[in-house]
Amino acid sequence: MAVITLGACGLLPPAAVPEALNPVLVRYEASGGECPQGPCGFRAEIRRDGTVVRSDGMAQTVDAQTLARLVEQVERADWDAILARQFVGECPRNFDGQEETYTFSVVPEPVVVASCATAIDPQQDPFRLVGGILFVTGG
Repeated sequence: MAVITLGACGLLPPAAVPEALNPVLVRYEASGGECPQGPCGFRAEIRRDGTVVRSDGMAQTVDAQTLARLVEQVERADWDAILARQFVGECPRNFDGQEETYTFSVVPEPVVVASCATAIDPQQDPFRLVGGILFVTGG
């Protein structure tokens, strides 16, 4: 499994440690494409204490009820079934699009789901809940 080090952004790769010692529950990265200022990208960590660390600097906290639902979804997900749905086609990174990579901190080791290898259904949990946390803002 390849792990990308994001130390320059203050985000560190998941350690293969017991979940009680790993403060990160989910790590999300969108990479690829070109933006006016250079390569596009976004990184975020949803931590077990409810804090969210984002590469865009936006302050965010997950409420206790939503965090508990996310923990349950991550722990109960059928990772074998999720990873069995192979991505078919050309990776969007090849034509100025983005690849999404989710790293879920589960025991015995993190599960990495990359959109150019696995067909991710954004309406399937836990992806739907992660997207709701990171990309839906209250009005």
